[in-house]
Amino acid sequence: MPQIYLARFRQPPFAVASAHWAIFLPEAYTTFDSSGIPICGSLFHARKDWKNAQEPQVCSVQGLTHYERIDRFPLNTSQSLLDCHCLKDTDVTTAQLAQACTHASEARSFNFITRNCQQWVKEVIDYLVTHNVVSVAVYAEMESRGYKTLKEESVDKSLSMCAHSRRMKG
Repeated sequence: MPQIYLARFRQPPFAVASAHWAIFLPEAYTTFDSSGIPICGSLFHARKDWKNAQEPQVCSVQGLTHYERIDRFPLNTSQSLLDCHCLKDTDVTTAQLAQACTHASEARSFNFITRNCQQWVKEVIDYLVTHNVVSVAVYAEMESRGYKTLKEESVDKSLSMCAHSRRMKG
């Protein structure tokens, strides 16, 4: 079974912190480019309200969050790819990942700050961890590779500001 890759894509004109996150599952027998990026696979990502949710690869669910699965996605040649990282020990099937994506998308609202594509990826990973498909160690690996959501970044900044404020008063 292939390993999960996390991928970040540019969203002009926004900063890197607001990059679009997705999950990439390489095809079983894909090859890799010289940078170690898989050449072909399926891209799973969250989208806010599609105009036409009847497209075959757009999975429409309750609420405002939808996920899209793009098969035969050429990750290594994507012009907007910022980076990608293979998560260790995350052997999953396409069916397991699709089930996690569906679950994370059900009756889910979407906003660009706290209920965005980044948080959706975390929710998909949460589902896989909770159902013992992947290890809880995946969270530390994500953080060590800089995969922190906008929400996590703002909490970290708030905590840092509070600690700085306390030091200034003390």
